[in-house]
Amino acid sequence: MQPPPIRLDFSEQLAAEARLAFARNVARGEAGINLAEAALQVAAEDDAIASSSTVAFPVSSYMQRIKQLADEIATQHRAVPLASSSTDPSGSSNGSGSNTSGGGGGLAALPPSEAVGAVEAALFGQQRLRLARCGRSALPARALLTHPGTHESAQPAYLNEVLVRRVGHPAALAIILHEVLQQLLVSGDITVAAAVSPPPGWAGLPRAYALPHLPRHMVLGAGTGGITLNACSSEALVELLRHLKRAYWPFQWDTSIDTQHCSHGGFRGAAKSALGSEEVTAEVRAISATAAHRLQRGIWTSPGAGDLRRCVAACERLVMLAGDEQPRERRDLGVLYLHAGLFDEAAAELSEYYRRTTRPSAAAAAAAAGLTSEDPFDLKLTQLLLKLIETGGAPGGEAASGVAAATASGAAAAKGGEGENAVMLLLL
Repeated sequence: MQPPPIRLDFSEQLAAEARLAFARNVARGEAGINLAEAALQVAAEDDAIASSSTVAFPVSSYMQRIKQLADEIATQHRAVPLASSSTDPSGSSNGSGSNTSGGGGGLAALPPSEAVGAVEAALFGQQRLRLARCGRSALPARALLTHPGTHESAQPAYLNEVLVRRVGHPAALAIILHEVLQQLLVSGDITVAAAVSPPPGWAGLPRAYALPHLPRHMVLGAGTGGITLNACSSEALVELLRHLKRAYWPFQWDTSIDTQHCSHGGFRGAAKSALGSEEVTAEVRAISATAAHRLQRGIWTSPGAGDLRRCVAACERLVMLAGDEQPRERRDLGVLYLHAGLFDEAAAELSEYYRRTTRPSAAAAAAAAGLTSEDPFDLKLTQLLLKLIETGGAPGGEAASGVAAATASGAAAAKGGEGENAVMLLLL
């Protein structure tokens, strides 16, 4: 008697393939990464997770859409010099606008800075790409949110959704603008490379500027017709992943904690839930219990209460991109691993976070990255989580008592005005 056939989960395979493609892309380094492809690979993995599809996400089709955007902009500008330069204001013939060197037509005939500005204006004008109404984030400031996903939609952070709906996160628009400029450079419609800079605080539209010292022949791959130079910071991809992290975070989110990146406000809620703190409301306890029950049955998503699997995926990618420079991403991934029952992985990430943030040079490194120093209460929570993993104990008990003691000590220190020395007692 033959054994029953093994059921293959094609969605798991598709998700793994998308992650591998993302990792290979990131491995090219800052100068070689293709941000548009990487962003679409993020969408491909999340699509496989959420839809359980047996059909691969069409990354190449969406890349073709971006190329089509570039072709439309180039075609629009090729006709302009021909119409406007056939005669000059005095009526004499003028052939200066007929320069089509490199296949560039109208854009190639313009000075580099004007050509880049024309592309930018066309993309956000005629092509109608615009900012999402929420801008960088829809989370209200200085609020404790039980369900951050009810405020933060994931759509503006998925490049495929932005290409279809023409509305997106500032970082998504920056990536699309950069890829359009790259495609125009390949086709010869612009003659020099162009860099894309994010708006201050990711509030507003991205801007592009020409790089005259990098002409086309220097940045095209020899004999490949492909770009070898990325001129948009990978921070744009990090920003998209942080948006997804907020949208799928399955625990409380405190927007008053993080004033720098608005992406680290969920750790305390997740840690207290894991430790069984009495501060956790009955509603949050019910959500955690439901999520745990669904995980035991192999179901990772929790409608209305975040999506643990896609949140873990976003955090894993964040660690790949920025885990060394910003160890808080490891901290957040570690607490999610703990909730998912991946105790060894949780211990590894939390230990690495604690090691990096308590070494003597940690304060200087945080200042260099533009981050605030670590909160002693968060470090204490990390210690309690590591102790919980080490002892294999259930949430509550001694760990919960430690949370209560740390909270009380922190409140007393703040009330008594004893400053940093009193707060540091939390670590003792």
